[in-house]
Amino acid sequence: MGAHATMKTLARIRATDAQIKTLAARGKAAAKKPHATAVRFDSDRDRYEIELSTGGAFAVPLSALKALPASASREALLGVRLMPPGFSLWWDALDTGYHVEDLEALALGPAGAARMLGRRGGAATTTAKAKAARENGKRGGRPKGPAKKAGPKRRKTIVAA
Repeated sequence: MGAHATMKTLARIRATDAQIKTLAARGKAAAKKPHATAVRFDSDRDRYEIELSTGGAFAVPLSALKALPASASREALLGVRLMPPGFSLWWDALDTGYHVEDLEALALGPAGAARMLGRRGGAATTTAKAKAARENGKRGGRPKGPAKKAGPKRRKTIVAA
């Protein structure tokens, strides 16, 4: 080797059997979640069509994808690829990408996106949520909301036939 040559060595990553089992379990759980199985750009309609593992599909108009530059060539737009395990799309030529969940939200519009985000947030499980649920259970369940004000009672009119 020359005086200025450097030697590269491979780093070794050590993992315990428990860590490997945990990662394998996470991978199996992720594979069961709905994910994209195919993506294609429909140049006639200027949109991306994404097929899901559930058998469904959705489309997102190119105009909704603000991270993609308007000056991008058709070749760059066609260069989209699905990243394993199907949870994101990536454009190498544009050096940008999108998560499939974010694309679903764009396809649903603002109201649908709000519903989806609320559902995702409500489904989140944390130790803090579990602790709060246990505390609420000890006190008889979920706290009651503010009492509703009673308005004037309406009398039903009975019409005799």
